[in-house]
Amino acid sequence: MRLVLNRKFNCLENGKDLHINKDQILKLIYESSRILLTTHENPDGDGLGSQIAMYNYIRNLNKDCRIINISKLPDKYEFLNSNNQFELFNKTQLDWIEKSDLTIVFDIGHSIRVGEMHQYIFFNKKSLSIDHHPVKENEPFTYAWVDINAPATGYMVWDLIKNKDLELIDTPSAIGLYTALVTDTGSFRYSNTTSDCHKMASHLIESGVKPQEVTRHVFESRKLIHIQLLGDALNNMQFAHENKVAWIRLDNEQFLFRGASSSDIEGFADFIRSVEDVEIAFTMIENEDGQIKLSFRSQGNYIVNDIAKQFGGGGHKYAAGAKVNFLKMEKLEKEILSHIKRKF
Repeated sequence: MRLVLNRKFNCLENGKDLHINKDQILKLIYESSRILLTTHENPDGDGLGSQIAMYNYIRNLNKDCRIINISKLPDKYEFLNSNNQFELFNKTQLDWIEKSDLTIVFDIGHSIRVGEMHQYIFFNKKSLSIDHHPVKENEPFTYAWVDINAPATGYMVWDLIKNKDLELIDTPSAIGLYTALVTDTGSFRYSNTTSDCHKMASHLIESGVKPQEVTRHVFESRKLIHIQLLGDALNNMQFAHENKVAWIRLDNEQFLFRGASSSDIEGFADFIRSVEDVEIAFTMIENEDGQIKLSFRSQGNYIVNDIAKQFGGGGHKYAAGAKVNFLKMEKLEKEILSHIKRKF
């Protein structure tokens, strides 16, 4: 039986709504002895911060627990890695992974976003997805706790642990959870910011978080190469529908010229969305294999995850993405604009 845990919200795309309480998640953890924590490729502050908090919680239960991710920890999140908890996946870990009895995945949306790890972590063992993205029926998770109304996956982890005991959230865990919260609310600027977000922030600050330090690491530590790439992109920014739609394209040659990587373009879609009059922003980023990564952002008046789904992706109503193979940039751009045109 596939159990779907939620908080009275339809979480599956087919509309199923099955109720399992948080105590059963805690029981699942208590009954496991070796637990693997992972998140999606090119991880962000939400997935990473959630991992740190859960790692500390599980280790305090005297259980064997490791954080192993398919992508390298981005430099700006190195401040979360105080005890070298984050490991990059490699084949030498397979013996430990195969002997683990529970995998918990955070914020991944689709299981394919764990990359090569997929074949090792979901089969012949229990798995739990904790996420605020919709989950499709064909995902391999044994259990999925999904709350599409949660502002961040980190909010769900905070809610889970605090209901057991607020004192279980120590300062390192609080820093991780605060990082998760400010990442996915845009430092409380996005429409998913609620009064509960500020209640959570208040508790985490009382637990030792220094907001200015987290803000400096997450939002104010941009590399020069990031600014140079942003300049390249903005020089070629295009508009449509009376400047209500804006987008940029970056091909692999521009990355090679700058000596940049995919992590150097984080936040570009959010930046474009901040331009006056822009309602929908999207970015098209080509990697060395010719794959094009799409990011869509909306001010909140237009849904964009329906566009992402047209290209095999998904996400939230106002923040979504997709990856497209075997399609030229120009043709893809025309198809995206065709979908957007129907909204105006």
